[in-house]
Amino acid sequence: MHLPATRTLVVVVFLMGCDPTPGDKSSAQPAHGGTDWSLYDDTAAPADEPSAPGSATGPEGSDEEEEAVADPWGRNLDCPQPTACISLAEAMDRDFASVQLNGDLNVTNLGPYPICSGRWHTFFSSGSQDAIAGHSAVDWPGEPEAAREISVDDLWAHAYARSSDGPAWWCIERTQVTQNGASYRFTGARAPYPLLAYVHTDTDTNSNGVEDHTDYADPSTGAPWTNHNIWDHLAAQPTYVVGRTKNYVEMQPGTSTFLTIEVVNLGRETSSIMVEETLPDGLRSFGFSVLPSTSETNADGSTTHTWYFKMNGSVDDPDLSAPTQYDTVLIDYQVAWERADCGYREKGEAPSVTWTDNAGDSYTSSGTELIIVCCDGT
Repeated sequence: MHLPATRTLVVVVFLMGCDPTPGDKSSAQPAHGGTDWSLYDDTAAPADEPSAPGSATGPEGSDEEEEAVADPWGRNLDCPQPTACISLAEAMDRDFASVQLNGDLNVTNLGPYPICSGRWHTFFSSGSQDAIAGHSAVDWPGEPEAAREISVDDLWAHAYARSSDGPAWWCIERTQVTQNGASYRFTGARAPYPLLAYVHTDTDTNSNGVEDHTDYADPSTGAPWTNHNIWDHLAAQPTYVVGRTKNYVEMQPGTSTFLTIEVVNLGRETSSIMVEETLPDGLRSFGFSVLPSTSETNADGSTTHTWYFKMNGSVDDPDLSAPTQYDTVLIDYQVAWERADCGYREKGEAPSVTWTDNAGDSYTSSGTELIIVCCDGT
């Protein structure tokens, strides 16, 4: 078992509550956070792409030379482009999206492709309250029922504590205050199953006869009791999210790049975890900052690396407005593309973290699948 030195993420935020709209939710069922990745295949129609100014050629038969103009979105057009919606992680890595708090948690599509947005994700900010966010219309358990998209030039306004009919966000830091204008960091981490169970099911945990999504029994916070359930879970149980500092890479045969896996314990309790990263055939990994406990080659040629860690709980300062200190593991490594064929987009798998909580229940949280684009040209 490796016991790495961990790096701490510090977030200063403040709590804001808004009246949610109650909605129907199915009763809770046991599940462990697994994802059906087939829901996110690139199958949607691509958005129309505007022509770059000055890129048109002259009339037929003209000797006028075509003027080279940079792509308006900064794309390397030697690299194959998607033919469908892209993940939010890819959009953020390519500066095709932004996430900012302005009352609502706004996810804006700034790029030329629709963004697949069926999943609930975890967002971190140095200037405002960390959040889980996604679409409230979910047939629980198992999100989503069908893939959703943020269209080109569209904005999804995630309303605080909304429980039906639209995008929503929930607080994951009890002692903080929100800050309008704050931007958010995104690693592709999905929202953890134990927290989503409170978001998507009807409960009355304080037994006062009022369903928790509409129960404002604690006026001091301005938050519905469902958010208290999320905070109480994080206070009593280890709860993990996993992502990468980038989930989209452009490569050529023989080139290499750096990747970093990030695992964060949102909860206040200590536990052991297992982290897995599966890389596709042809992508050689090396230079690990923490050596894997095991590395196995699978039947399809992919390689699964596995690590085991003991992680501490996150820490709240006695000053209730002070930052939360998250225990965080960062695994740095390099990958080299060794296949000779090129000119395509390779979809890898998502990193995962598995743990057992204090009640003996096991959970798995996932990140976003890695997109490796092999680019023609030099």
